[in-house]
Amino acid sequence: MQRRAASAPATAPAASTTAADAGGDPFGLHLLPTASGGAAVVQRQAHVGWAGAGGMNRGEATIGADGRAAAQGVRRVPLEGLTTVAAERGQGRAIVLIPPSVAAAPANATIDALVHLHGNGAARYDDHGHAPMDVRIYHLEQQLMASQRLIGILPQSNNPGSDGQFGPRGGFHPGDLVAEVFEVLRARQPPALPANVQRGQLTLSAHSGGGTELRRQMARELDASGGDAPALPGDAINHVMLFDCINSSAPRHHGDDTDGYVGPNGIFWRWTRHRLERDLAALAGRSEAERLAYLATSTRLIGTSSNDSDPADPGAYPRRCRKLQRLIDQWFDGHATAFPRGGGTGAPTVGDLWHDNYVATLRAGGEHVEVLAHRDNFARALAHLPGQGTATTATSAATTATAATATTATATATNTATTATTTTTTTTTTTDATTATATTPPAHEGHAEPTAHESPRAATRGVRDRPFAAADMDDRAGSPEEADFIREVYQAQLGGMNLRRFHPAVDPSELTTVEGVRVREVIAADLSALLAAARAALEAAQGDAAAADHAAAARTRSVGVHNGYRDMVTERVAWMDTMRGHLARTAAHRATLDDGPFGAAAHREALRFMRGAKAVPGFSNHSQGLAVDFKTTVDGHGLGPSTSQRPAWRRAWFYEWLRAHAGSFHFRPIATEEWHYDHREGGAGLPSHDH
Repeated sequence: MQRRAASAPATAPAASTTAADAGGDPFGLHLLPTASGGAAVVQRQAHVGWAGAGGMNRGEATIGADGRAAAQGVRRVPLEGLTTVAAERGQGRAIVLIPPSVAAAPANATIDALVHLHGNGAARYDDHGHAPMDVRIYHLEQQLMASQRLIGILPQSNNPGSDGQFGPRGGFHPGDLVAEVFEVLRARQPPALPANVQRGQLTLSAHSGGGTELRRQMARELDASGGDAPALPGDAINHVMLFDCINSSAPRHHGDDTDGYVGPNGIFWRWTRHRLERDLAALAGRSEAERLAYLATSTRLIGTSSNDSDPADPGAYPRRCRKLQRLIDQWFDGHATAFPRGGGTGAPTVGDLWHDNYVATLRAGGEHVEVLAHRDNFARALAHLPGQGTATTATSAATTATAATATTATATATNTATTATTTTTTTTTTTDATTATATTPPAHEGHAEPTAHESPRAATRGVRDRPFAAADMDDRAGSPEEADFIREVYQAQLGGMNLRRFHPAVDPSELTTVEGVRVREVIAADLSALLAAARAALEAAQGDAAAADHAAAARTRSVGVHNGYRDMVTERVAWMDTMRGHLARTAAHRATLDDGPFGAAAHREALRFMRGAKAVPGFSNHSQGLAVDFKTTVDGHGLGPSTSQRPAWRRAWFYEWLRAHAGSFHFRPIATEEWHYDHREGGAGLPSHDH
């Protein structure tokens, strides 16, 4: 599939006035894009505001981190009159989301785009007198706050599961929609895009019934490339994000009744295999630096599922994601000779990094309608895209390679949908691919940090000048009584904190990365030296059968750093996950208490636990970038920041080594978490019991 370009816009007409925008059409532009197949289309004026709408859809609004109108945040622009979107009620509609990073981008910048396909129903972005679902339920604006040079486009459809789907007659082409929206934004006075902006990569995201259109796009690509051929010309879609959109019935196209959408003959696996084979052809015969440069911007597949399903098919959504992941893993196993995974105790291999680009089982949990917002799932998936909240180790290695400039150009020529600029703008965090296995820690216990394929969000996300209020500590799960209980425990814990120690964020200029993990620059050298010393000691112990720690070292595959700097929003998620984990583990006990499961006794126990388990957001050394959580792999099992793994940690070789040697590098442990160390040189940081 070739990227489709919209034709140049006509001369802007005189501004018109609508009921939805009494100030006139801020864009003032006639758009004449080329329709699918090159047919002429009826000229239609794209304008801000939906006819007959109220609230946020009347005109442009700026949405802050709390989901309310704000002076600064993500600009939410409801467009009507687009020719590349299904003409719902005669008007092509979409919501365009412009994060702060776009306005701050320099001239000639490359701006990526994400097109999200909503589920069944016509009211996904209608407001009906209250905040629309993209703000109120999905939290898309809030989760795009820290995205890096990426515009979100949310086309509105009558019924995405039907044949009408999202596009006009002739089919939906996401690349055409992006081209049209970019022309609209360029024409705004003042322009909403930097001068001479270039279109970058395109991600197609789908939720629920939006998967019907996603499958059509996958089938179209396979048809255009001749099925499974690894066609190397640039594709219109670079990456896909799946949110409960692998549906149960078998498709008519590229599928069968037995395996449905995720079996060996199903469309999701056939498309994924096609992309893997395209990668394989691009990587063949390349140097390691060239391979790293290619993988830094090549295809990402990211899958997230809820716990909901058809009552007749319990657990269907996570099961389908796991099935797709098994097919992916089996494919990589079949190519392990050329691209081995599990790079010993050192840095991850090319095979590790390539495998981490295809994550069908990123997360699971929550309700179907809230799968995008649940624990910031959308933001966590977004973080895996090139240039966003996670910079893969492949990206870091590619940009620091001696021949990085030349190899990036070579890899980009092969992966033509990718621009070299994307590689140079990628700066943030990831987890070490060496622990990205199926044996990850139990989800969301203890610190509840992102597991194998997840990472903390970027430094610019969740910046606040005060702690979260108790009312903010609600993830919309559980009963009202439970929600009140959680808020009361939070308020009591917050009341015991010294507000002078509140530290909401670190200036990005003071942060750097160590093995893909963000930390304060002042601790980077010590952390790097610690990891190098630990790996040297591990290798020595593994090679010395007479060493006292040989047996423990022989069982250890890798050591590394799991996470470092965490912003306020990530800290809030971790606090909520830790609290809910405590409630789940103590449910039976609390039911026996005289004053009930949410009475005073339960409150005292929960407060005592939380004071030892998780600091209030903004009061942790993680918030200052001065704390790290380590990780290790023992007997094939990844150990990370999880309270359920404390006994396993105390038996690990890395635990004993850290206790004996971390102080030499100015890192000190805390009593309640075997994996957590604070950097304490010069008395910096918070008291060591805060974590």
